[in-house]
Amino acid sequence: MGTWGPKLYEDDLAQDIKEEYEALVEEGKTNKEAIEEICLRYKKEIEDTDERSVFWMVLADVLYNHKI
Repeated sequence: MGTWGPKLYEDDLAQDIKEEYEALVEEGKTNKEAIEEICLRYKKEIEDTDERSVFWMVLADVLYNHKI
């Protein structure tokens, strides 16, 4: 994982989650389907105590910014 600053999206994991979620929605997945897919793809990170908080904060921020 690469981090280059203190902001939420100054982190490789954060950028990847955001971009993959948005790509899934653009492909026609529903919000629920996109979230389920992201959770499956990032299962290892969700279980990792160091990366778990980044995952959930990014997913929450993405959903908030998309008014979901």
